[in-house]
Amino acid sequence: MYRLFLKTHNKGLKYLCKSEQEEWKKYLGSGVYWKRYLKIYGKGIETKLLFETNDLEEFKKVCLAESKERNIVESEDYANLIMENGVDGGGGGDYWLGKGGEDHPLFGRKRSDLSERNVENNPMNNLETRAKLSEKNKGKHEIVTCPHCGKSGGSRAMKRHHFDNCKEKNNG
Repeated sequence: MYRLFLKTHNKGLKYLCKSEQEEWKKYLGSGVYWKRYLKIYGKGIETKLLFETNDLEEFKKVCLAESKERNIVESEDYANLIMENGVDGGGGGDYWLGKGGEDHPLFGRKRSDLSERNVENNPMNNLETRAKLSEKNKGKHEIVTCPHCGKSGGSRAMKRHHFDNCKEKNNG
């Protein structure tokens, strides 16, 4: 049995979703945006059954029609990031980038492939800048040598990991 239903949070946000589960009223929804919203504001939701059928093709048509009629992707009233087509779940992709802005509290930052580290004018992409920073940081880290085995390394790492655990410490 295919079911299409509308979840409405007590704070007003809505989520159009589908389920084939028998206990569909307990199903919370699987959308990333929706799940983050529930995590922040709690699970105070009401579920309303919109459509129910055994015919998958009819179900797909109704899902798309409801999605378009309610404008679930563009509307700020809905947590849906893609059209409900009756078949697919959430999934990755670029479909969500326009919803919520760069630093939306529920959705986080933009995807890493669009982040500042991949932008052409990022100073860290300039080899000259990187060389200057590298030169500037040289000599800042003290190099120490283990008195037991002679191994050399940075003072912080050697103190934390090597000196007390040196294999030669108890043999010498």
